[in-house]
Amino acid sequence: MFGIAFATMAIANFLMAPFWGEFGDRYGYVKGLSVACLGYTCGQLIFSQANGTAMVLIGRFIAGGFLSGHAVSVMAYLASAAEDHQTKAKYMAFFAALTSVGVALGYFLGGFLGDYALQTWFSVRPVFYVQAAGLFAGVFLIWPWVGELKLNQNQAKLRFSQMNPISSILKSAPLIQGPLLLFLVISFLTSFATNAQDQSFNYFLRAQLKFPPSYNGVFKAVVGMIALTANLTLNLWLSRRTDLRKSIIPVLLLCATALAFLVVVQGNVLFFTAALVFYILNAIYLPMQQGLIVRNTMGSKGEISGIFNAVKALGMCLGPLFSGLVFAQNPKLPFVAAMIAFLLAGLLSIYNRRQYSRAEQSI
Repeated sequence: MFGIAFATMAIANFLMAPFWGEFGDRYGYVKGLSVACLGYTCGQLIFSQANGTAMVLIGRFIAGGFLSGHAVSVMAYLASAAEDHQTKAKYMAFFAALTSVGVALGYFLGGFLGDYALQTWFSVRPVFYVQAAGLFAGVFLIWPWVGELKLNQNQAKLRFSQMNPISSILKSAPLIQGPLLLFLVISFLTSFATNAQDQSFNYFLRAQLKFPPSYNGVFKAVVGMIALTANLTLNLWLSRRTDLRKSIIPVLLLCATALAFLVVVQGNVLFFTAALVFYILNAIYLPMQQGLIVRNTMGSKGEISGIFNAVKALGMCLGPLFSGLVFAQNPKLPFVAAMIAFLLAGLLSIYNRRQYSRAEQSI
């Protein structure tokens, strides 16, 4: 069930990501972010009240549809505000660093609040109420502190017929060709691998190692702090001093190597060490991909961000779904699949770099 519930959220994320790109291009990315936060809050509150499978899936679907608006709006806003490729890469590194802090705090607080809520109220619903309060507070902070960019926005209003996700996906389809197509395939593979591993890891700690939620919270908090340091140091150095299309290749191959160790090691200490190395590398590659995708000159920033996040969401859907299906057969099978996907992504990135080099030389 854990894989199906997460996959339901990811399907909505995939369907809605191109729509949020178009919404931001027309009405502004700050407005898109605000609406997305409010909608995600509603989805989480529905999920918190679920007392059956149908309500769980409805809550996850609503949450996923609005959650995609967050990533699309922020990426498009930062890409539009930056003046050159190096600045875009720097902004994406800062975005990833702040996201790492937020995720770390979320896991840390969620883990301990979950333990406390289960012991006190025999329910985890209070954790969702705290989350909803934080999201509402975030929306009210966005409006006075974040100014809307003055772009050449399409002033025509979205018609109802344009608001369905399929039309947004079809509108973006002509942009997907050449080197960008392979880059998106690589992005899908890494997203599939990341989410297959992460969902299985969370469940592995509870089902196989019998750890309470707080253990996962502490571990993810430690990972988040280390990832913050890596994004503010190593990622910024890579964006300034190296060709990101070249430097991302060893990062992806090292992700595959760390997962290989995760599969074969024995004992909790070595298992957590391998997992820690993987999560640090995992935190490094995503802002590198984000920095590369926003360099694309085809389409608007909203369209490109929407396509990229839709592809990532597809991996976020299929990865956990695959994990949920094979976990019962062998709890480490999802780790093996993630390792193969990262290995393939690294090898394809070698060819993709050559594609972009030839494309740039022909201009």
